Amino acid sequence: MCLYNELGWTGLRCQLGPVRPNGSHPSLEIRRIARSGSLIKAILDIVRFYGKSALLASKRIKIRSTENSDSVIDLFRENGFTDAQIRGFINKRPRVLLSRPNTIKPRFEFLRSLKISNDELWILLRREPMILTRSLKTMASNVNFVRSLVHTEGKVFLVIKQLYRYLQCDLERIMGPNILILRTHGVPELIIARLLVIQATALMLNVNRFEGSVVAAEKLGFKPTSVGFVLAVRTMVVVSELSWDRKMRTFKSTGWSEDEIFAAFKLQPMMMLTSDKKIRKLMDFFRDKLGWETAIVVKYPGLLLLSLEKRIIPRCLVLEVLVQRVYWRKTVMCLK
Repeated sequence: MCLYNELGWTGLRCQLGPVRPNGSHPSLEIRRIARSGSLIKAILDIVRFYGKSALLASKRIKIRSTENSDSVIDLFRENGFTDAQIRGFINKRPRVLLSRPNTIKPRFEFLRSLKISNDELWILLRREPMILTRSLKTMASNVNFVRSLVHTEGKVFLVIKQLYRYLQCDLERIMGPNILILRTHGVPELIIARLLVIQATALMLNVNRFEGSVVAAEKLGFKPTSVGFVLAVRTMVVVSELSWDRKMRTFKSTGWSEDEIFAAFKLQPMMMLTSDKKIRKLMDFFRDKLGWETAIVVKYPGLLLLSLEKRIIPRCLVLEVLVQRVYWRKTVMCLK
């Protein structure tokens, strides 16, 4: 039995000739039929185009033999993919069935060399299926560049997950100037590696904008040798000037002074990544429900990064129960 039948593909109306212009029922153009005559049945079994986008509808797949396609599916199975995952991948990237197994196999081996799990590999390929056709030499060069900065394999993959769309680019050429700026300002290699892991794309920004964020972080009093420095740079790179001004107004509207905002920012630079809506909601809760003064949040700005519904409220409820129990025990002891 053909591997495609095992995968559970359903048939569709398939016709020879050009694709229909309205895209409602994409057709499969067959340039050459296999001698056995079983190719049409195999195609009907493996390709399900109903409901596909206009982009897929406009594609034409020229299948001359199912031998390569069977081998491609074997490769996916050998690398831990389930039949459902294989169907999903082929739906998204049907032309993978035309690939030569000896082209795909080295790329699977390369990705496996990063010591990633089956689930991580699936997530990576689902996000960027083209990775199986990218230049192996370029990808290897980029991974070696990242490895030279972060040193450990686990961190290498954390960076690659952020940069999967850029693996065909020359990362060293793009990131090199910004890394040089950090080194020039006295940022240690360990701190540079930290920035790469938490926000790799920050190092791909325009050099002038990146350097402006570095200079601004220094002016605010962040030491280049501290983790806070790269967190501040990362935040100022991500938050536009317009968004920064709006967040400043939001904090002030909830009772913060400008000095308090910058004092809290120096303790936790990522607080400026919090949305305006969340800032207002959190401050309302802290002030109205807990009776806190603004000074408490200024002292512990990491609170602004927590989820109100999932983290803060549940813990407050637990704390309330514990306080009541302690109060009840003390009352009983007094009565005795």
